[in-house]
Amino acid sequence: MAVLKNRTRLRLCAAPLMALAGTAAAGVPTLVINDVLSVPLQSPSQYVGLGAGQSQLSVSADGFVLCANVDAGGGIVPGAITLAPLLGPWALPTAVDVRALAFVGGTLSINAGASLGLLPTTLTCQVRDVDGRVASPFSTTGNFIFVDGFDVGLDILQRTYLVNWVPDTSLGFDWPGVNSPDWKQAPNDSCTWGTNPNTALTDVPQVSEASLCAAATGVRPVGTTSQNDTRYGDRSLTMWTSSTTVGNQFVYIARIDTRLGAQPPGDLPNSHFLNMGPNAPLASVVDVAIRDAYDGNYLMAGGTYCLRNELPTPVSGQPLQIPDNVCAAGDPHVYYTGTLPAADGGILSERVSLIPAAKAQSLFVVVMRQKKPGGVIGSCRPAAAIAVLPSPDVSINEAGDSFIGDDVVYGFRNTDSFEWMGCTP
Repeated sequence: MAVLKNRTRLRLCAAPLMALAGTAAAGVPTLVINDVLSVPLQSPSQYVGLGAGQSQLSVSADGFVLCANVDAGGGIVPGAITLAPLLGPWALPTAVDVRALAFVGGTLSINAGASLGLLPTTLTCQVRDVDGRVASPFSTTGNFIFVDGFDVGLDILQRTYLVNWVPDTSLGFDWPGVNSPDWKQAPNDSCTWGTNPNTALTDVPQVSEASLCAAATGVRPVGTTSQNDTRYGDRSLTMWTSSTTVGNQFVYIARIDTRLGAQPPGDLPNSHFLNMGPNAPLASVVDVAIRDAYDGNYLMAGGTYCLRNELPTPVSGQPLQIPDNVCAAGDPHVYYTGTLPAADGGILSERVSLIPAAKAQSLFVVVMRQKKPGGVIGSCRPAAAIAVLPSPDVSINEAGDSFIGDDVVYGFRNTDSFEWMGCTP
């Protein structure tokens, strides 16, 4: 039996009220989103009519649910029903376009038929358990929260679940092994690479995603024995984070990699960092949404963010300190800056547009979020998360982004991490 650490409540507000097929059970054991995201629930669930065409559905589960609306250029007009996940004090992104809602056989289904192309929708979600784990890294088999931490092999497999890669054992890489993996040997470019992430493409290994690849991963400044380019960093389990020396802000950095279509022969890793802002004046082929989430007991809605084409240089003499001016407009490697929105909890809302002129793009997203005065956070618990959410149309109809183990990355204070990553509470 799993130990409950937090409880997610999903609140649905409908206008107008949609009819429910079937009968609501006293306790709904499962929530299914777009036919594949299966989320075990706590009971009882509550459905409340609020009048004036409004309604609310509250369900409870354990884990992180990060959602967005992404249109693949099909001109879909999103439906009006809002999906608002809640997880204790966490601020999580909301999304609309719940087009079908049904209680059938003890299962609450949202957008049933979407995976068959019967219900076009812009709603897409990433789901992880309260310890940031995914039961399967492949979207075709679904990812589940409320995972029993004693499931055989789950924690052992999590490291391989985070990288869409079979390493060359001749390099001495211990993965997962009994020792700590040598992360600098893992590819730092998740969508374009060969065995060595800084050399030309080799025959094997190769990303096994032919239609669409998307990833949000952790990076750190390169170590003294690393073979990686200092501009792009070493791969890591978690985001690079630190607090500013002035202004009481918490800074977290994630690397975003995307690619539309198969990797062409000779394509070089780390060759797709562009100076293209999110509002490039070209029609997109496929959009990939970028969203963040944060612990409201430690962080606040206010802050800024920027997009970079190189990892910043740490403060001299402090190898893990992110400089306070990481998003300065005068920095030649900062090509876009923005303010976190006042609405929707201050959630980061950006996108990567994969277009004919740029079918592969990489970038570093830097979030500088205000810390809550007197805010606290437990050991081995994340302060923030960043996720990529590709267009559901491409994911469903073309098996795009089939590997989702690298679609969500977490940021912790100092050198903390989840317990399965080695943190001692």
